[in-house]
Amino acid sequence: MFDKDNIMQIEFTSTIGGCEVQKIALFNIMKVSEEEVNKVIQTEGIYYNPNVIIIYKEQFENVFFD
Repeated sequence: MFDKDNIMQIEFTSTIGGCEVQKIALFNIMKVSEEEVNKVIQTEGIYYNPNVIIIYKEQFENVFFD
């Protein structure tokens, strides 16, 4: 069963080719700490954690709110 009560998000801005884009990191607080999520965000995906999903904010809004 999908446990949406423990899903959290962190919004952040990433620079790609000189352009700023809005992204969101999604994670389950029961499986990964906020510190680990921030490590993934700060390294721009070089540090991998299978419990963290990073998507564009527009993708998030299209999937969950349209």
